[in-house]
Amino acid sequence: MWASTHLHLLWLLSLAQVLAIPRHASAQTLGKRDQGFTRGFAILDSPASNSQMHAGSSFSIAVDVSADGKLSQPEFTSSGIDSLNISLISSQTSFNLTVVTSPAFLQQEPGSTVKHYNLPIPSCVPPGDYNLTMYELSHIGGSQYFSISPFPITVVNEAQSGQCAGLNELLDQPQLDSPPPQ
Repeated sequence: MWASTHLHLLWLLSLAQVLAIPRHASAQTLGKRDQGFTRGFAILDSPASNSQMHAGSSFSIAVDVSADGKLSQPEFTSSGIDSLNISLISSQTSFNLTVVTSPAFLQQEPGSTVKHYNLPIPSCVPPGDYNLTMYELSHIGGSQYFSISPFPITVVNEAQSGQCAGLNELLDQPQLDSPPPQ
């Protein structure tokens, strides 16, 4: 009992130290099928990082919201994703468009752990380097975490036309987050 209590306290202290350190948002693409692992629980199944998208066409966004099946395991029953927003952001072109918002995205396709969204890229989107950025609010037990995971893509637009409506303010990049411990 004594050892178990001390190990638990040591784990909590380590967790507190990790959470107290602000980190710059980044993502990692090392998974099977070129999945993009976020700093939270979500996993970007498509598009693959460094994909090239064409304005005037659309592409599929697919996100695994089960942490690759881990959230259904007994040790993770008090963990989950509370909110997931996805934006198309470019510091190069000063562009920030919210693409997917929660909770509708998380609630669609009941029974499936992979959620899909078909994103039409309007012809008003300037060509350049972008991030498909995932903003995730999640919890482990009673602790809340906020993670930001950008995935690089390129938008090609040889015939840009018009002004895009509904753009968000472009925030400084990279943004700070407080993801769950890895």
